[in-house]
Parts: sequence; C-alpha cells; structure tokens
Amino acid sequence: QLLLQKSIASVLSADINSERQKVDAIVVTFDNNKFAFLSPDSNIRTYLIDEKKRLDKKPISDLITEDFIILRSESESELVSNIADKHILKNRAKYYRYAQKKWKRDLSSYVSANGIQQTSTLLMDTKKISTASIQNIESWIFGEVIRPNHLKEILETIGYATAQANLVDEQMYIIKNAHIAAGKMITDNLIK
Repeated sequence: QLLLQKSIASVLSADINSERQKVDAIVVTFDNNKFAFLSPDSNIRTYLIDEKKRLDKKPISDLITEDFIILRSESESELVSNIADKHILKNRAKYYRYAQKKWKRDLSSYVSANGIQQTSTLLMDTKKISTASIQNIESWIFGEVIRPNHLKEILETIGYATAQANLVDEQMYIIKNAHIAAGKMITDNLIK
C-alpha cells in the first residue's frame, strides 16, 4: 500500500552557491514507513496483478493505493544494458560495446569536421536517409541509440568500407537483440 501526497520538496540545487530551491514533487509513502519523492509529471512503472500479470506505465496522478510500483536505482536503459551485457552478451560484451562506442565516435568526428547541417543534408538528400535530421544525428552520437535505421549507409558515408560497415551493422543488431532479450528477462523476473 502507498499513500500519495502532493507537496513541495526542498532540495539542494546543483549551482555553486548551493541555494535551496523549491521543486514540485509527489511524496509516496509505503507501508514500511519508507518514502520516495517522485516528479509529478513523470510516468511510473506499475505491476498489475490480474490474470495477465503485466507491467505497465501510468502517470503518477493515476496511481491508486492498491498499485504496486517499481522503483529502480538506475535508469531503465542502464538496467537493460547491464543485464544484456552480463547475461546475454557475456564475454563478448566489451567487444560489442567497443564497436558501438567507436562508430559513434567516428560519426562525431565526421560531424565535427564537416558540420552537422552539412552531414544532415548529405545523408537526407544524397543518401535518401529521411531520418537523418540534426536532432537524430545528435541522438545517434550522444544518445542511447544502438542501431539507427540505415546504419550501414551512414557508416559508408563517413568513410567505412562496405565490409566494415556491414560488420558494425551486424554487431549493433546483436546488441539491439540482446537489449530486447534483457528487457524480456527483466519483465519475466518481475512478474514471477
């Protein structure tokens, strides 16, 4: 059981002066007198106990006392990545993660040398990769994207040989599938 209270939580800001700032938060109080502060505009993963035994996400404002909520100490993507590396990729994880970091670093170097606008235009107009917007390119480089659509073509555009681009694309396919399997493992373990 949990008790929801809308409140203003006072937290230390990240600035150098360490001034206190007010932030909106929902206080969730649990039966064991533990509590958590949650952002009122976020979604929370819940466990539905019905004939399907399933996981779902719902806005915090929709939580009810009977809900089981799932709190993690790390982000969802970090959790999935760690499970994928440890239980699926195993001793090959470092090899695949190195390949992932390398293609992202190579794309970043290409963008630095040629400009993000020019890179986007080249990929969209010449290579017909409609998803190569500036925002997506930034996400490919800095985000958690493993294998964007048309990865082979992107890699060839930044100077990879066809065989090398194919190899990296296959490696990213393996990582992506490992993440999917890890997500399924996590869900299966939660609903047991």
